[in-house]
Amino acid sequence: MRNAMICAGAMLATVLVWPMAFGGGANPAVAAAPAAHHAGGETMLVPPSAKPTPQPVSYDTRPASRPGAPETCSQRYARVAPICTSEGCRNRALDALDICQGTGFWPD
Repeated sequence: MRNAMICAGAMLATVLVWPMAFGGGANPAVAAAPAAHHAGGETMLVPPSAKPTPQPVSYDTRPASRPGAPETCSQRYARVAPICTSEGCRNRALDALDICQGTGFWPD
């Protein structure tokens, strides 16, 4: 175990000291790229991009016909459950109710 620790320490020291001892600068191919790009002497001005104005987003999931207080999870389940005709639909509605009670948001 002692020899393994000595070996690991020597490898770590080599990895850390190598760049200091042998230059460790940028890759020559990467360093030469900007110089080759600007060698033409032409400067091209790029106009700033016009940012589109953000559109308002509505996060209201209540039906338009029900103004007032926000709909609770159990109210939403009571509205969704009677619509279901299959067992799978009822299971999805129950799963959505569990998620809504845990997070406060009805998953869509």
